[in-house]
Amino acid sequence: MNFHPHSVYFKLFLAYGVAFFVLAMGALLIREISTTQPNYEISQAHLETYVRFLAQSIGDPPQESTAIKLVKKTGLHIALWGPNLEWSSPAHFLAQAQAHPTGQVFAIPFGLYWWKDSGEAILTVVQGPYHYSFSEFHADHHLSPWLAGIAALTLVLALMTSFILVRLILRPLKFMCQTAIHWGAHDWKPRVAPAGKDELALLGRTLDQMADQIEKDFQAS
Repeated sequence: MNFHPHSVYFKLFLAYGVAFFVLAMGALLIREISTTQPNYEISQAHLETYVRFLAQSIGDPPQESTAIKLVKKTGLHIALWGPNLEWSSPAHFLAQAQAHPTGQVFAIPFGLYWWKDSGEAILTVVQGPYHYSFSEFHADHHLSPWLAGIAALTLVLALMTSFILVRLILRPLKFMCQTAIHWGAHDWKPRVAPAGKDELALLGRTLDQMADQIEKDFQAS
C-alpha cells in the first residue's frame, strides 16, 4: 500500500484522520464542559449567605412548590423537614441531610464548598423549627441540552468533513464512468483529463491515452 502524499490511500487516511480529529475534539470539549464546576462563583464566606437566601425564598413555613422550582432552576439537592414536613428532591437526600450535623462544616482547599465528613457538601439552614438543607452545588444539571447539542454538531461536522473530502478524492471516478458511458454510445466526448498525482488521476490519464488510441484505430478501420 502506497502512503506517498500524492497517493489516494494517503488522502483517504487523511480524510478519515480529520474526521476522527473532529470527533476527538468534540469529545474532549464535552468532557471539559461536563466536568463538575461551581454553579455560582461565590467564596466560602458568602456560601452561607447564599443558602440562607435560598431558604428565605422557599418561605417560612417552607413551600414545597417553591422548592421544586428551585430544584429545576438551580439543579440543587434540597431537603426540608420540620413539624409535619419531610420533603426532599431527590427522595434519598432527606436521610443524608438529616444525618448531617447542623453547623459542623469542613472547608476544602478551593474555598467554594463546605463538606461533611463523608465528602459530600451539605449546608443546612435552621429557621425556627424548620430545616433547609442544600447540596450538589454544581452546574451539571444544566448541561445536558448543551452536551447533546455539541455531540450532535460534532457528529455532523465529522460526517460532513469525511463526505466532502472523500467526494473530492473520488471525483475522477465519476468523470471516468461518464466517459465510459459515452464511449459505449459511440459519442466521442472530451477526455477525462484528471488533474493530480494519485492513483485515480494516473488511471484517468491512462484511460485517456487508451481512448485516443482506440478512437484512432476505429477511425482508421
